[in-house]
Amino acid sequence: MEAFIVEEAALVDLKIVLVGVGGSACNTITYLQKELLASIDFIALNTNLESLENYDEIKSALCGADIVFIALELNEEIGIGASLIIARIAQKIGALTISIIIDFNFEDSIQVGIDEIKQESDSVIMIKNNKFLQVVNGISGLVSSSGENDINLDLADLKIIMGHKAKFRIGMGTDVGNNSAYEAVQFALSSLSIESTSIGSVNGVLVHFYINSSFPIMDIADSMDLVNESVNSEIPVLFGTTTEKNLPTDYVKVIIILTEFEEPCNKRMNNTSYRPL
Repeated sequence: MEAFIVEEAALVDLKIVLVGVGGSACNTITYLQKELLASIDFIALNTNLESLENYDEIKSALCGADIVFIALELNEEIGIGASLIIARIAQKIGALTISIIIDFNFEDSIQVGIDEIKQESDSVIMIKNNKFLQVVNGISGLVSSSGENDINLDLADLKIIMGHKAKFRIGMGTDVGNNSAYEAVQFALSSLSIESTSIGSVNGVLVHFYINSSFPIMDIADSMDLVNESVNSEIPVLFGTTTEKNLPTDYVKVIIILTEFEEPCNKRMNNTSYRPL
């Protein structure tokens, strides 16, 4: 199998929807809304009974969506129920469904709810609220930005990596100067704590570089060796680039998304592997 896969595809306009479930999650998104990519539509959903019964209205709002992010707080049990409804609708319309559990107060008593959300979503991540923009903008930017001579990633690539009802991690690294691609990738991998991840549990990796259009592609290829050495050689590893001519010629920003299968529920309940990033 190839060490990595280069994907070149024409980007199309995608409909990306972010649904905030519950008052606290909606407040977090509203506070950060100006920093969201312009291509993301935001829907605030109350979790009272009347809102939960508005199935057709929710379905209409999500109609045509290619990617649906569902953001909820872990300590809002009613938010879990609403999130399940939204996830089922998103799955029914064929959208890539990504649930983001914003952890303010972890309670083991609602672990079952987390497992239910994972079963209704394509991918799930649990994060602290200071990582929220990194996750939403990071994933959306992979498929909604392009530049001259880019190696593009598209929705199909995201589904290859994130469409397995598994949890995922996202890491970011930046560097400038000599060996900047290598250093940025190394930092992103360290932020993922990939050394603590069982190699056998990883089922896909997606890597995206933001670089100047004159940045040497061979430096990117060399830096990908770090990624390939960290995971099983038989899993898909996709990478793409977005070139921006205003960036310094030796600057690199890299985003790495890693999806992994978990241990069975009865084992996971006895360890801390499902704690937020």
